[in-house]
Amino acid sequence: MEKETNADRAATLSGSPFSWIEARVVERTRSARYARVALEGSGLPHVVGAGQFILVRYGEDPCLPRAFSVMSAGDGTLDLFVKSEGRVREKLSTCPIGTTFSLRGP
Repeated sequence: MEKETNADRAATLSGSPFSWIEARVVERTRSARYARVALEGSGLPHVVGAGQFILVRYGEDPCLPRAFSVMSAGDGTLDLFVKSEGRVREKLSTCPIGTTFSLRGP
């Protein structure tokens, strides 16, 4: 078994982490159980890529933040694919366009 090198570790951690920032829902496509949600925020790093995970929380909701895999990203936007079950997921898939969420990651 090969030993992991610093270069391997750096390649794995290619995204730059960010603290909690605000992002708003700018677009959404829904079906009965799933939704594709586009979020836009000025503090989103450009290096977030598909397959990386971010934490999402809604306002002062006492529910713990939920992790979502990024479907695509670019120019201050993130697309998430969400199953509409659970408190945060349901809010993401049904809230009005313009609703603000807090994000953290990758």
